[in-house]
Amino acid sequence: MKPSDVKSRQATSLVSGPLRLTRDLPLILTKFVPPRSSIRLLQRSRLLLLLDRMQQRRLGVVCAGAGFGKTTLLAQWYQHMIAQGERVAWLSLDDEDDGVWQFIPYLLQALRPLYGDWDADFWRNIEEQTPSSSQQLLAGLINQLHYCPHDLYLIVDDFHMINDAGVYEALGYLLKHAPAALHLIIGSRFHPSLSLSLLQAQDQLVEIYDRDLQFTLEETRNYFSQTIDVPLSNQHVQRLLSATEGWIAGMKIASLSPELLNDPEHLLRNIRGGTRAIARYLKEVVLDPLPAEVFDFLVKTSFLNRLNAGLCNRVTGRDDSEAILAWIERHNLFLSALDEQGCWFRYHPLLQETLRTILQQNNDINLKHLHELASHWFVEHRLWSEAVRHALAAGKPIHNPGQDGAGAQSLAEEGDIDTLVSWMHHLPASTDPSRIDLQINLAWALAHYFRFDESRQLLDNLDQMVVNHRDDIAPNAWLKLRVVRAICEAFAEKIPESLAIVEPLLAKVPCGDTWVDGLICNILSYCHVVNQRYTDALEVQRHMPCPESPLDNLFVSVYRAFIIAQCHLGQGDLENAWGHAENALRQAERYTGPSRPAARRLRRCWRKWLTSVRTWTP
Repeated sequence: MKPSDVKSRQATSLVSGPLRLTRDLPLILTKFVPPRSSIRLLQRSRLLLLLDRMQQRRLGVVCAGAGFGKTTLLAQWYQHMIAQGERVAWLSLDDEDDGVWQFIPYLLQALRPLYGDWDADFWRNIEEQTPSSSQQLLAGLINQLHYCPHDLYLIVDDFHMINDAGVYEALGYLLKHAPAALHLIIGSRFHPSLSLSLLQAQDQLVEIYDRDLQFTLEETRNYFSQTIDVPLSNQHVQRLLSATEGWIAGMKIASLSPELLNDPEHLLRNIRGGTRAIARYLKEVVLDPLPAEVFDFLVKTSFLNRLNAGLCNRVTGRDDSEAILAWIERHNLFLSALDEQGCWFRYHPLLQETLRTILQQNNDINLKHLHELASHWFVEHRLWSEAVRHALAAGKPIHNPGQDGAGAQSLAEEGDIDTLVSWMHHLPASTDPSRIDLQINLAWALAHYFRFDESRQLLDNLDQMVVNHRDDIAPNAWLKLRVVRAICEAFAEKIPESLAIVEPLLAKVPCGDTWVDGLICNILSYCHVVNQRYTDALEVQRHMPCPESPLDNLFVSVYRAFIIAQCHLGQGDLENAWGHAENALRQAERYTGPSRPAARRLRRCWRKWLTSVRTWTP
């Protein structure tokens, strides 16, 4: 409605009743109370403490995607503040409020009961005169609240329903000139288009996002034990948290499954692939309301484990992927940034599985062709591990001697042993010394598969290759051969033989290859842990060079953290042990996603480590 339309729609004076600027359209009173929940709610104490900072600040923003518990948190804080005797108002918005002359009446009526000394002429003038602009009306409101002797708190939920520029302009004006007594808290699925820089600089802003709203391990445990009375083991809780990444709606849907009581192991094995109930929720609540081009983009890029604008342009045929990714991120559509620069992203695994199901069911999309396009892009950018994976998925494995070694090394550094071994079956046997790195990584992978005889045979052949082509082989190739043989012997439970090989190699660290440095330190520490020489194991780890970025040698880095955790456990320091192990798993999932090889292998380590904790006695 335009300002000029207000006069013809004015009602008679309602100074003592609900404010109504429009004839025959009374305000809906249920919008002024928080929604009630039919189940017991988990008290979010750590987040309530964050919101308590609103008592000294002008604006709060609680911003996250669907199902992260924004409304529940705000409703808890609403009750918490009322219990403390504060004056708090609630306003829930919907699409019918998407206009400045629809929004302002609700804003005024929400604030009206909080202050007992309104000037009666203020309300009478609102209803009997036509405001020339929203700013004129809000200026009167600001002047009235200037004299308020106590704090007023207004919670506006579902602000993502607002697209009208006039509403944003009005709210920005109110925030700019707000009296000290007024505190505004907004709940929204995406970041409101308000100028927040000045408020941030003045320390007048409280921000809570999805990363804050995600359940912690302790909250997950309490949710299932206290709220829905389902006792789960620590291992089950950790796996559920990992699968949902703390997404509250996913946990709530899982909690309603009869399998959780009857066969929790079966549910946890399958939840990562997305249950039908979770898929239905995501489709109806998250995907169906999206613009068609955004939905098409999500589906066509869902097969990617990580994505950026250039890669998405290649596989979708678009040239505006950067803008679409920015839109998706701004609207909190379960997209996580993988780097500080905001170049690389990944989808939440449960949303990704839902999208992948839609992709696989769409006969108009050639998935193998998408994999081929992705493989070519990764080759062009020398990102070999993903190039290999997508080439295999396209049915066109890479056979380029100039790329094989780099591809194998990248797969090894990520810990993707399955893809590495699968790819090797497509490669012809080679005695070319320029491909020795490829063969060493295969021997390393075979050792991790416990195929020790095959690994040893390959290492013997490579030893002979080094002897025959000493001048053609890089110096570090010999070091890699030795440390991989030490790994093979250690995993074959021949610790003395492994120590005899690897102990002399420690003097070579750093050797100029951080991957080799990491293998030497980790396998030597592993041997010391097996021998219960925990102090020696920790001392070895001090030789380990720090990676330049969290993604460098991720598999080596997180394995190192588990070795350190095992050392602390052996020394009786359970708190330090738990911290290192948990951080290792979080790091793998943060930078690669829960479904990637490093994270999968580390979850197996985690379960084995939890068994150690349960059987540990001081």
